[in-house]
Amino acid sequence: MGVQDLQTFIQSYAPGGCVSIDLLKIAARNRKPQPLGRRLRLVLDAECCLDRLYGGYFSDWASGGQWNRMVQFLSTLIQNMQAHGIELVVFFNGCLEPDRAEQWQQAQQSVRHRATSILRHLASKGTPPPKVWWIAPECLRTCLRMALRHLNVSVMCSMYDHRQEVIAFCRENNYNGLLVEDPEYAAFDPPRYFSSQQLKLTYKGALETKEYLMGKVAEALELSNNKLPAVAALLGNHLISEESLDPFHRKICPGHQTGKIPSDVLVKAVALFVKGLGSAMDDVDEIVAHVFPGSGSSHLRSKLQAAFKYYMNGTKEGFLSYKSGARGRNGKSRTKSKSENDKKPSQPEPQALKFASDAADSLEALQPTPSIKVDPPSTEDCSNEITVTNGLASLQLSSSSSSSTSSAPSPNPASHDAELNLAGLVSAEVLRTASERHSKGMMAPQIHQILSLGQIRLSAVLEDETELPLAHLFFRPVRQMVYGILFNLHHLSFLQSHKAAKDKATQIAHINLDSIAVQEIVWLKDSSRVDRVKPERVGWGVPTVQRLWFGSTVDDKRRRLRAFLSCMRSDTTMILNPHYVPQPMLLFACVIRYIMSHTDQPILRKQELDALIAQAFSPELINANFLQDLQLPRLNVRGVQLAALVMNGIENALLANDACGAPIPWLMCCPWLYFDGKLFQYKLLKAENVRGLPELCDHRMDDVLKIERMKEAILEGISPHFARVPPPQPMPLPLRVPPPVNLMPTPLMPVFPHNGRGGGARGRNMVAEGGRLRVAGIVVGQWGDNYGSSANGRSQPNRNLPFQQAGGKGYMNSGMPNLYQNYNARGDPKSVRLAVRGRGAVQNGRRGRATKKLTPNGTISKGVKVGPESKSASALKTESGSQPNGHPEEKTASLQEPSCQ
Repeated sequence: MGVQDLQTFIQSYAPGGCVSIDLLKIAARNRKPQPLGRRLRLVLDAECCLDRLYGGYFSDWASGGQWNRMVQFLSTLIQNMQAHGIELVVFFNGCLEPDRAEQWQQAQQSVRHRATSILRHLASKGTPPPKVWWIAPECLRTCLRMALRHLNVSVMCSMYDHRQEVIAFCRENNYNGLLVEDPEYAAFDPPRYFSSQQLKLTYKGALETKEYLMGKVAEALELSNNKLPAVAALLGNHLISEESLDPFHRKICPGHQTGKIPSDVLVKAVALFVKGLGSAMDDVDEIVAHVFPGSGSSHLRSKLQAAFKYYMNGTKEGFLSYKSGARGRNGKSRTKSKSENDKKPSQPEPQALKFASDAADSLEALQPTPSIKVDPPSTEDCSNEITVTNGLASLQLSSSSSSSTSSAPSPNPASHDAELNLAGLVSAEVLRTASERHSKGMMAPQIHQILSLGQIRLSAVLEDETELPLAHLFFRPVRQMVYGILFNLHHLSFLQSHKAAKDKATQIAHINLDSIAVQEIVWLKDSSRVDRVKPERVGWGVPTVQRLWFGSTVDDKRRRLRAFLSCMRSDTTMILNPHYVPQPMLLFACVIRYIMSHTDQPILRKQELDALIAQAFSPELINANFLQDLQLPRLNVRGVQLAALVMNGIENALLANDACGAPIPWLMCCPWLYFDGKLFQYKLLKAENVRGLPELCDHRMDDVLKIERMKEAILEGISPHFARVPPPQPMPLPLRVPPPVNLMPTPLMPVFPHNGRGGGARGRNMVAEGGRLRVAGIVVGQWGDNYGSSANGRSQPNRNLPFQQAGGKGYMNSGMPNLYQNYNARGDPKSVRLAVRGRGAVQNGRRGRATKKLTPNGTISKGVKVGPESKSASALKTESGSQPNGHPEEKTASLQEPSCQ
């Protein structure tokens, strides 16, 4: 477990190290000395409590995401915190962290294993999966970031090293503590350490959690707090693995030479070793020599030294030296930037960086933290926008010129080949804007990763990779067009083909467009793979990314929107008509159109398309209480995977929207405006059992009209190909032969009761006894007494008699023949022989058998065979002495031409 053993020791083995507290009471006590001033200021790491921010383990997290329910919970949580004087800043992980690639792979493998268990559970039981298998719904981080921004909560996004930036922000801005759940934060010795995993908002109005008292933990280890980083480094971490330190651990724990060492034993042994170092604690090289005494372990020594330095940089003392070192590095960048801008007149530095499309956004003025702003972009020709020399320098400038209330200085990333190849393809202004918007959580984090590192990671999705296509591969064409826009692929190809702009042609001519690619680390079924994905052209003369982001003319706005629609294969006129597609549903409609445009393999069925659009227009979409109380009879495996596919498409659409300069305002992109996973599952189950769209919409004809219009806009110019509904699974063969199927056509004329005179034995009265029908020796039907005629041959009124048949009960009239006897025991529509044996069929003083032959066209040929009884197993026999409705000859006559006598 490595450093995770330290968290286990804190929670279970440190006396007094873990106490239950109420954050609202702590905030109230904190404000009593200064009622008008002091607030409890906390930094929340969202990566440690995604399930808590989502609203807890309520049962329908696997249905695709209940986003209105999530927004309602967050609104209640934030209102309670603000009412009691708690100020919150939420951090999201927006960096790749190459040193933690192995940890990411282990996490994705765990997610994939749970996803497989979830799908198996749904296929076998159809009920919501247990909470121990909880995985984050698709697009959860993006939805949380947008919801917190909607609730005016400060949102930050890390750029290079997530944990270092969180603790650095806390110390630099004098926050009171961290709301996290990670042992590495405990090694940094934060001001106060609150558990985010135990965070609970109770019905009594209390915000309960647990606080880890690091002073008590240090006392239990008999160490000072400043020696906790050494303990974390020697336990094993992302820089040096636990396996590399295993010989050292066995050495200091002589009683555990085999098997796993218990957490408390290992932590205490490492603490005892650190305590025994004494004055040598300040010399890292000497500590490393004690751990790895051999001369052949130089690479392990360097890793251990890096681990010591990493955890020391997070402490209060180490942060001061780290901060001054970061300023020194940034000073060079600032000087360089000043020398580059000497030619420009000096202007005061503005306070915010915005897209041109953000000018109309009234809520954008509520900036969570101050930020830098560049000069207004010029509207010169786009040929003057490519600068290769200052691309990387401007990226360093963005991290150095942040103010004290913005994102804290963070370690510069390691050198990457992709950064050297791709960072110079865009202007410094674009890189600086992307860096600043990324740090404030105002942009998809993948954009900064693409521009600076040329690499992104795609996490595991809730899918089984059999019925539906892989989500990451299915939406890859969208990302390819995004890469083409961000790297100005059209502009570069235009300059190379026309040899324009001589001062830039010498640099651009040497750029190989085929070498431009982005590495996508995709997690598939069992492992991850790295795909080198090349950008694709949009298909028309799209402007450069600088023009898309900062252009303020009417034509620029149109080009931004057209670029986004082109990425989503939705560049049509009807989809922009608000009478067909309301503006809050434009992004959702583009995702559905992209799915429907995939003609190689149809994805959606007709009822699934209706269910997707119907839930978007349903009035229950915004009723979070109704959705919470809604009980689904079952969860469909295909429906769950389809919801994950749609939400993955929404996340890719949000990426394309940000890359094109946000032509759709972010308030119109929020997923809770047009999608709810639980409501979609409900509509999908309902669509499979109703006859048409009006029943699906509960006969709200206004909604039916809106759905039809939106469907028409989505399918404009597309020949819809719907996926086929699979045939029902064959039922297992029963132990007994089923009754024959009744396929004889119903007579066109009414069948009147007979007059009591039979064709074969005229004048004889019918025996009023019941009978049974046998097929291959098995009783498959029976009937009651026959009251069709009286003793004098006069017909009597018909009575409904109970009719017993295998599989259920029914009623038949006394004058109606038994029509299900026209098939043999195998259900073969060939002619079968109907043998009726009874006491009333007597001819020439001998007991005979009336034989009839039913032909496929519905006519009956009759005949009387006199002789011994046949033992054929394939014949249909009746016994108990009577026919259902008279003699065989009479039944033949009534079947051929009914008459009233």
